[in-house]
Amino acid sequence: MSNVSMEELEGYLAEIDLVYDEVKKIASGKDEANVNRLLEKRKKEQAEKERKEKEEHEKKLKGRKGKGIAEDYINFCKFCFREFQIPIEKCTNCDHDTITRDDRIAELKEKLENYKQEKEGKKKRKLKWDNWKKTQQMKARQGPTNYNKWAYFEPSSDSEEEAGDDEPIVPKDDPNFKAMEADIEQRAKRRAENKKKANDCREKGNNYFKQGKFKSAVKKYTEAIEFTRDMLTCYTNRALAYIRLGQFDDAIPDCEKVLEYCEVFEDGYEQSATLCFKAFSRRAMSRRGKKEFDKAIDDLKQALELHPNDIEAQKLLKLTEEDLQLHEESKKVLESLDCSDDSQFITTLLDTLKNSKDAVLSKKDRQRLMKCLEKKDLVIVFKEHGGFEALVALLKSDYQTLELIKVCVNDKKFLEHFNAVAGMKQLVAMVREYCNPASELNIKIEHMCLVGQILSLGSENDFVRKDLTANEDLVAIF
Repeated sequence: MSNVSMEELEGYLAEIDLVYDEVKKIASGKDEANVNRLLEKRKKEQAEKERKEKEEHEKKLKGRKGKGIAEDYINFCKFCFREFQIPIEKCTNCDHDTITRDDRIAELKEKLENYKQEKEGKKKRKLKWDNWKKTQQMKARQGPTNYNKWAYFEPSSDSEEEAGDDEPIVPKDDPNFKAMEADIEQRAKRRAENKKKANDCREKGNNYFKQGKFKSAVKKYTEAIEFTRDMLTCYTNRALAYIRLGQFDDAIPDCEKVLEYCEVFEDGYEQSATLCFKAFSRRAMSRRGKKEFDKAIDDLKQALELHPNDIEAQKLLKLTEEDLQLHEESKKVLESLDCSDDSQFITTLLDTLKNSKDAVLSKKDRQRLMKCLEKKDLVIVFKEHGGFEALVALLKSDYQTLELIKVCVNDKKFLEHFNAVAGMKQLVAMVREYCNPASELNIKIEHMCLVGQILSLGSENDFVRKDLTANEDLVAIF
């Protein structure tokens, strides 16, 4: 206080008096304009604060693009790659189920571990091939020998073998070199013969495939591979034949052999892009058959990297993403309805139908099943326990089954599943038989109307329509 002059002290006291007077006026209501101004300012500040909070919340609802490696998010969508900083069960962008950050991190760690294992496997295969080449180079100096090919392939790019196609450059009068010359020419001749035999087998396999004789096609493709192991198209063709037979576990290794070959000997998939596209697509189809939808989606994305504009692959990717969503939904439904009366009724009924060749649906069971199938959750239970296969089997002797089928296939995913278990194929066969004047098929007109309605639904679905247009019975009818 000793440092403050009297003039400064008087100034401070004057300011305090002014502030006191203003406060007194506001308190007494005399300075109403000033009060209103302060209130309006407060309202604007509050509105601005609320606006910013709303914008921030909407931004969090939309999520942000990311791959799930950040630390400040709660949920993640692996379909459109979005991170959400607030708890969200369904993605607001694509409507798929989200997963938690812990689940995403666990998934990434698993992928990393798989990648390490795959990389290690590639190194081992490459090392194995390099060692084989070195061994053959050493043996070549010692004279002719029999070649033990690598487990999968007989590479056509082997320079030592290709040398046999040209005129051997050897001293003509040396008996040892004459023997080598004869051996080289003999191997070149045998190789040409094997290639011709392999081509013949492949063509026969293709013809069998076109005729729908998939087992015979597999046999011929296998013979072609035995003659010439580097005819890679035979692997993808045989894989497709296996898929048609439902032998998905056999199809996958054939696709992998093609991909491994291109990865090791062609340094990637670009050089044989079309072949690798088929290998990825057919492995995806096999994995779909095994309900490994995550892996199938990865394969289809790799296939589309090679042929980005392929419409069929784009459609199959979309279908597989939908199947994954339905599969995850099915697991939740099965867990929640496991002990319900309707769920137990369905599983017991289907077990009875499966275990008896002559089993039929009673009127009471049919009526109850019809009511159950009007609920999507119970249709899922029905599907997961082989219900569609049971309906197709019943259809051969009980045309009232058509009423149950019609209820189920109103949902496009269930329609596609009915088609996948040869349901549509059987309906088309019924139509052809009905149109045959000499047919003894005893079916009511109302049942044929139901067949027409179900086929009409199929014609509106891209994937079902594709199979219908390729159906020989349907072509014969029209």
